[in-house]
Amino acid sequence: MRHSPAMERAIALADATGAALHIAVFIEDFDLMRLMSNSEQLRESCRQENLQWLKDEAELIRRKGINVTTEVALTRDPLQEILGHVAEMQPDLIIKDVHHESALKRVFVTPLDWQLLRECPPPVHLVSEVRCPLPRVIVAAVDPSHPEGQISGINDSVIQAANELATQCDAELHMLYAYELTHTFL
Repeated sequence: MRHSPAMERAIALADATGAALHIAVFIEDFDLMRLMSNSEQLRESCRQENLQWLKDEAELIRRKGINVTTEVALTRDPLQEILGHVAEMQPDLIIKDVHHESALKRVFVTPLDWQLLRECPPPVHLVSEVRCPLPRVIVAAVDPSHPEGQISGINDSVIQAANELATQCDAELHMLYAYELTHTFL
């Protein structure tokens, strides 16, 4: 229940672009064995507290002229819950706070951020900190080599999305292509 970097970025982007904003909070339910007494009451209390805080924040955001909706969900599988919401809502962009995992945990569990980047159909914008609410530089990572082995039109889609975002945010647009030098020597 705080203004996270992703929330700040989402508000700034919605304000700059005129986009509607949906703020969803997914609370992971860890009490898998139902060991906590009154666990259902605690879950509902936690959900209600977050929902009330989010409603209050949404009202402040609406005063800026932004169309915003909110939602709080308890879930045991955040990835599937998020993907379900994405399939239903068809958003243009997902904005999420970066969640840093320890090296030991990454050995045994694939972090949610990585799973979203891999499985989420719309672009995912991970935010670790906000020095400036709107991005000043947009980098489009493209791969013009071997177009026959790529998803059809992926470079064009990346460039178009990056250009639109850069235009809306009055940001610089940079193209990035990285290649492995060892292939040139072989």
